[in-house]
Amino acid sequence: MLALRSILLSRVKPFHDDKRLQGFICEALERYRIATFVETGTFRGDSLVWLSSRFPHMKCVSTELSRPYYAYAKFRAIPRRNVTIFREDSRQFLLGVRKQVSDPVLFWLDAHGRSDWPLLGELKTIRELYKKSMVLIDDFQVPGRPDFTFDTYNGRPLNLEYIRGQLDEGCEVWLPDYQPSREMSGTCAVYIGMKGFASPDFRRVSLQELG
Repeated sequence: MLALRSILLSRVKPFHDDKRLQGFICEALERYRIATFVETGTFRGDSLVWLSSRFPHMKCVSTELSRPYYAYAKFRAIPRRNVTIFREDSRQFLLGVRKQVSDPVLFWLDAHGRSDWPLLGELKTIRELYKKSMVLIDDFQVPGRPDFTFDTYNGRPLNLEYIRGQLDEGCEVWLPDYQPSREMSGTCAVYIGMKGFASPDFRRVSLQELG
């Protein structure tokens, strides 16, 4: 009951309610004609429902391990016929959902494991199975931008150094290049098999530029 109450009372924040990030995502979807959104870590479904309502013809799939969040997100998604939510490990989810989607794909990686962090496994699967994709990694450390918060796992920050082993020379990495209006989570954009587009809010960085 307490878990459900906290879910219902918390504020809706699609993509952290970051207007610049929201605009960046919408522009990318239109520019690349992306027809599929794949999310790991549904949480309450804020981002999923928000995006699916703005792009009603886009296929939106997500996974959430937490039973209360999964149930609540499923309930919220009932009116959205373009949304499907699973309850399974994100790494297995990305393997299984590959048969249901076509490139290019927009990924939003925000799964949080209890005993392990699935991010590197997610990136490995995406790089091996999805030829054209734009991958957005949440809770990322942005060098020189202390107002963007980030996650750590076993004392290691989520930054370029952490993920670079799952990237190759064919990948492009872009980071936020603006001052957020308030403290919020950082985001990293990784283009796989695609070229990034010029944006006033994101800049391309070298894979050697460690956070």
